[in-house]
Amino acid sequence: MRRIEEIVERYRDFPSTVALETSAYCNSSCIMCAHRVMKRKKGFMTWSLFKDAVDECVEHEIEILYLSGFSEPFTDKDLDKKIAYASGKGIKTSIYTNGSLIDERNAKKIIQAGLDEIIISIDGFTPEVYNRIRVGLDFEIVAENIRHLAALRDKAKPRIVLKMVLIGDVNRGEVARARRDWGSIVDTLVVRQPHDWLGKVDLNPDAYTPHRGQDESLRLPCVYPFTRLYVYWDGTVPVCCMDYDAEGKVGQFGEQSLAEIWQSEKMNFYRNMHLSQIKRLPTPCDRCSYFPVWW
Repeated sequence: MRRIEEIVERYRDFPSTVALETSAYCNSSCIMCAHRVMKRKKGFMTWSLFKDAVDECVEHEIEILYLSGFSEPFTDKDLDKKIAYASGKGIKTSIYTNGSLIDERNAKKIIQAGLDEIIISIDGFTPEVYNRIRVGLDFEIVAENIRHLAALRDKAKPRIVLKMVLIGDVNRGEVARARRDWGSIVDTLVVRQPHDWLGKVDLNPDAYTPHRGQDESLRLPCVYPFTRLYVYWDGTVPVCCMDYDAEGKVGQFGEQSLAEIWQSEKMNFYRNMHLSQIKRLPTPCDRCSYFPVWW
């Protein structure tokens, strides 16, 4: 709790990280993702909105800016230009991607734009396993894209992180293969538990880490409302990234500044509810099974 109190105080005025959803579109239908049932409208973030957000992040000296949201960022044809704008302002930039659209042309673009880090979600390391999980994509194409990116980058930039979601017996056996085949190509391999996206993805309870645990008295507050701010393509700000349909909308960037939203009554309502240790949290937190990590 002392650790939590320190972090809460440190980011009281502005978050440590901001994620800008430059595109709300995706080219895959992954079995552990709720994008296929997302109801909110899709679109691309305008240059005006994007620049205003970046400029405010520069002013507050955030630790890292993500240029991705609940989507595939490479569906935005201006992604490299947006990376270049943010990088030119001195902000550390990162994106989450499924890697399917990082052909040689796009790889060169993001390298030249100055991207610091790229996190590639890849949950299988054979065509049989990967293609079963990431429906609509092709393992061979993604694997070749990653190899090309690693070969093209200059001085190990962007840093390449492979992130694998462990879905029980579906891909548990792929971890050793990933370390063996990709350990010398990328910088880091992260293996993490899946989550059920507010109950929208059917998962065996044993396949993911519960948010609350069996003992309600030991439940920790969620880290996201205290450290990270997410801005969807149209300026809508949800309570966190799990809130993919913005059920817990806390603000509208463009009408309010990021700082105003971060310090708003709505955002503080969610924080106070999490800190209070009550058994029933407000929507959509009451349906969340994500495990809060404070270290």
